[in-house]
Amino acid sequence: MPRLLGQHDSTLEVRGMIISMWEAGVPKHEIPERVDLSVRQINRWIRRHQESAEKGRPLMNKPRTGRRYILNENQKEAAIQWTAEEPFTTATTIRDQLELSCSTDTVILILHKNGIYSRIPARKPDLTEAHANQRLRFAQNHINGIGRL
Repeated sequence: MPRLLGQHDSTLEVRGMIISMWEAGVPKHEIPERVDLSVRQINRWIRRHQESAEKGRPLMNKPRTGRRYILNENQKEAAIQWTAEEPFTTATTIRDQLELSCSTDTVILILHKNGIYSRIPARKPDLTEAHANQRLRFAQNHINGIGRL
């Protein structure tokens, strides 16, 4: 069973096949040919199965720590608050105004995780005094239904 392009680890289905073949008595050197994995990976999954069979779910991935966030909770809240007050601001402006020591991508990620996405206001021409007067006349003429233009 071939892996997907860029896949470095085996799927849960493949791991189950490895264990079931091993428990059925298939020699370890024949299993890699059937599942398209290395002998080292086969041995690792069999060993992990043997060591943790009593703990349950031995074929799952171990939890990974991941990278820590560079910003603390107060800084994240400040960025979210800033966008509430200034909805059309940019991530670069937020970062610079709050003096955050991170990239603009980090600011964008924090905002996205809180359901805040970029918004670009529609560009509309400014109303002149003549426009305002024309709109007022139209509204007054049409206040009681159809009027005259």
